[in-house]
Amino acid sequence: MFNIIIPVFNEEKNLEELIERLINISQKNDLIENIIFINNGSNDNSLEILKDNAKKFNKIKYISVVKNCGHQNALFIGVEKTEQKGCIFLDGDLQHPPEIIDKLLQEYKSGFQIVSTTKEIEKDERIWKKIGSHIYYKLIKYLSKAKIKKGQSDFCLIGPEAIKAIKKFGEQKKNLKFLISELGFSQKFISYRPEKRKYGKSKFNFIDYIELALESIFSFSTFPIRLFFYLGSITLILSIIYGLIILLGNFFQIIELINPFPKGWSEIVLLTTFFGGFQIFGIGMLGKYIEIQLHETKRRPKYIIDEEKSNY
Repeated sequence: MFNIIIPVFNEEKNLEELIERLINISQKNDLIENIIFINNGSNDNSLEILKDNAKKFNKIKYISVVKNCGHQNALFIGVEKTEQKGCIFLDGDLQHPPEIIDKLLQEYKSGFQIVSTTKEIEKDERIWKKIGSHIYYKLIKYLSKAKIKKGQSDFCLIGPEAIKAIKKFGEQKKNLKFLISELGFSQKFISYRPEKRKYGKSKFNFIDYIELALESIFSFSTFPIRLFFYLGSITLILSIIYGLIILLGNFFQIIELINPFPKGWSEIVLLTTFFGGFQIFGIGMLGKYIEIQLHETKRRPKYIIDEEKSNY
């Protein structure tokens, strides 16, 4: 059996159509037990719409948190509330076509514990989003061991055994796609064409995407800190070589031929700016790792539930 998990943030204009389509799908498929909406701190009428529909349809459930806890945390609220079932995740903006759920379930019946989706085309017209997405997937490919496909979405199915395994991951900062990669269960990819957003606009801005990318890289890869060690080692070797050149140049009185600037000037400027920038960059990178560990050790609640319709 499966629960469908849908995070919602200010999607009042999309909810009625989404619920209607999900109900139609659930009525045709006995594997779908509950449709759980996570009201992620909406300040429009999303919660009222969910309450009204929960009275009409027994399969509709909702969990409302006090304030927005982030998209990934909202997804994992559904995971934590699911017992002995699988989960199907999709967004509440209608860009993830609910009808694809049938294909996800078919692949599950074929023996795949995880069925992920990739976008055939990118509907987001923002140029910076397209360029940033391309760079992001390239960085993930080279900086991390995670096997994330270009265009891979959080729109996916995770079977009961895989959900049980995901619950064993104890970190505070979780990312669904990366944890799926860590699991090692049999996985199938299917492509889909995202629908155009009918109402509203994307809740993610440029800064949000940067933060998500940094958290993904630093939480699931130690390559940046290892790279800093390698660069530091190379820099040390080059500094020793440069020092020997200066020393020998002074000894043999040929330093003027090597360096036409006033004695000592270029070395001071070059080394000061280079090592200063190098150290600041390294400290910033170490600071990011420390920040992640700080969040982990605090163990603060990731969300606070305000109200819910349970029995799921």
